[in-house]
Amino acid sequence: KLPGWGVFCGVNGARMEDMADFVEEMVTVLKPRAVVAVGGENDIAEINTVPEKAVQRFVEVLATHGVPLLILGCKPEPCTRALWPLYLEYDDVQRAAVDTHPTATFLDFWYMKNEKLYSHDELHLSKKGYDEWNT
Repeated sequence: KLPGWGVFCGVNGARMEDMADFVEEMVTVLKPRAVVAVGGENDIAEINTVPEKAVQRFVEVLATHGVPLLILGCKPEPCTRALWPLYLEYDDVQRAAVDTHPTATFLDFWYMKNEKLYSHDELHLSKKGYDEWNT
């Protein structure tokens, strides 16, 4: 659970390239104490590839400004099983990018590979899934 402070700057449907283009302005204007980023699923759904350079650029901008980053890995949603190999590749790229910067951390979600943690649409987390995520 996040504390009561924070600003949501995301855009539903954004890809990592969009985030990489936006992050410099966001850091300059908002001066965040930390950033939590979710990336991967939209890139894979829309362009069916892993934008390695965009991930690296996103992480590097935050590191240059000294802003701690927590980047969340892809969730293994049951309805996206066919995309899991690309999700794993994407997570490897994110993990490699954060490993080069001491202010960045990657959070792996593959421990949530349990259909009971997802709602009936097999895409979104259920209450049980969110409870697990928050532990």
